[in-house]
Amino acid sequence: MRYRKQIIITRPYSTQFIPIYREGLGAVKINIIMATFNSTTFGKISGKYGEALATKSKTTGKNYLRPASVPTNPRTPKQVEHRGKFGYINRVMRSFYPVFKITFGGNVGIRFGINIAFKNAIVGEYPDFLLDYSQLQFTDGGLYQTGLVTAGKSADHSIKIDWDYSDMAGNNAEDTLNLIFYNEDTDQAVLKQAVATRDLATVTVELPLSGPVEKSIVGCTSPLRIVSRTQSVNTLT
Repeated sequence: MRYRKQIIITRPYSTQFIPIYREGLGAVKINIIMATFNSTTFGKISGKYGEALATKSKTTGKNYLRPASVPTNPRTPKQVEHRGKFGYINRVMRSFYPVFKITFGGNVGIRFGINIAFKNAIVGEYPDFLLDYSQLQFTDGGLYQTGLVTAGKSADHSIKIDWDYSDMAGNNAEDTLNLIFYNEDTDQAVLKQAVATRDLATVTVELPLSGPVEKSIVGCTSPLRIVSRTQSVNTLT
């Protein structure tokens, strides 16, 4: 998204006005004011007059003349790539929107999750982007993650998840496991919450997904609702 913002200052003894750039605002449209006027004959005027454009300030109510500029085409290679990445990440992550609503909270959570994926999970060059699922993030908290996690098929629609557990400081046996499963071919995702406690070190989950599950993501929640960062598990075959 392009944000346009300009802050106008005056130079002493000059009728020229120069907008200031501010870092982080993206592309800023430059307007140079040629003159200000107040015609008692024509009153307030607006529109293009030869090579000049007359405008009225909403703040001061004054008329200004500035050079009429020709709109530029914002299709530099970098801009095209940026828009391509934005469209790509929203398209491939659409199935995870309901998950983000739960894990990060509402529509703001969707935007937060997509922003992380946009920055970290896109690999490849435009237009041949790919998604690195290991870089996706669905929770962000200080709780300890589980130890080594493995996933394998137990039945047609069942997945067996195993993880290491120890009673080291910071590990609470009552922490619960949350799982996200995804089938890339059918573009289906499902979130399973509180399927087991941390100390069990194994759980078998039956899924409603049609077709094979290809990605698994694990996260923990404590009894106090503190969460861990999610962990990507091996691809299931």
